[in-house]
Amino acid sequence: MSDSIAIGWVGPTNDYWDWTLSHFRNVSLLTDRAVEPWLASQSQACSAGDTEVPAALLVAIESRFCSRMDLVRRLEQNAAPNSSDSRGSVPFGVLLGDEWVGHRRTFPLPETLNTFYWYELYDRLFPWLLSVSQVGRSDLGCEASDFGTKRRISPRVQRWIDTSLSIEHRLHKKSGIETENAIQLAMVVTETAISRQLWCDAFAKQKVQCLATTPDQLEVWANPNLIVVDLESAPLSVQESQDWAVNGRPHERLVRRLASQFPDAIVLVAEPFPRWETWNAMRACGADLIVAKPFHLTGIFDTLANVSIGS
Repeated sequence: MSDSIAIGWVGPTNDYWDWTLSHFRNVSLLTDRAVEPWLASQSQACSAGDTEVPAALLVAIESRFCSRMDLVRRLEQNAAPNSSDSRGSVPFGVLLGDEWVGHRRTFPLPETLNTFYWYELYDRLFPWLLSVSQVGRSDLGCEASDFGTKRRISPRVQRWIDTSLSIEHRLHKKSGIETENAIQLAMVVTETAISRQLWCDAFAKQKVQCLATTPDQLEVWANPNLIVVDLESAPLSVQESQDWAVNGRPHERLVRRLASQFPDAIVLVAEPFPRWETWNAMRACGADLIVAKPFHLTGIFDTLANVSIGS
């Protein structure tokens, strides 16, 4: 995400966390004890006009029992609307690891927190950071602001609305400008009519032409800018399991073929509950983006229009 925002990172740096960090240049790796001094220095520099680069803190949490949960609670308390030092504070987001999948509801986090699963990098985390980088200190951080007085809506939903409005504003500004990431034609490769209709409707809202096909019908006369691979995962037989071990998953073979057949297209893979091993294999086959269903397609377009994508 170039140098448009200074990232303070506290948490692991391996596996998918390393993949996330590889997208940022201006990163400070922090220990739990170094977080408050870093936040203070960033806030002071911003208030004094010593920097034009906004900052955001990202806290990576592997599981519900991670020790950094105490840090998150402390940061949330300091950012509360009735806190004397909340104004001008650096916004922070909480990134959830694989072990959080299925526990987001059984172990609910405060509604005022900005939470993202690690695989929501392109459709949710990037758009939020883009909003932070453009407006600096804003209610896109963890401050609850005056949500309760404006309308009866949860802070989490209000934050989605605010971020969506910010995305729409950025996309509107770029609508008349040709960019290297502009999407003119999208091709969706899926097996079910429901998934096909879902994607086509979503692209229609973005005023993008959509061509839908199936994995066995790839001889198409088209030059798509974006390819979506959204396949169902069927139970495996013993023979299929042995075949996967030798030749790779059918999904991987499909992605490899599409990346070779359409070398200039961005390949996006949709998975219900992505796992790092799966996504890492897809990257090796030529995939560029990942989204989890339910996805935020507008966020993907925002990212493609404003961020240089690298795997």
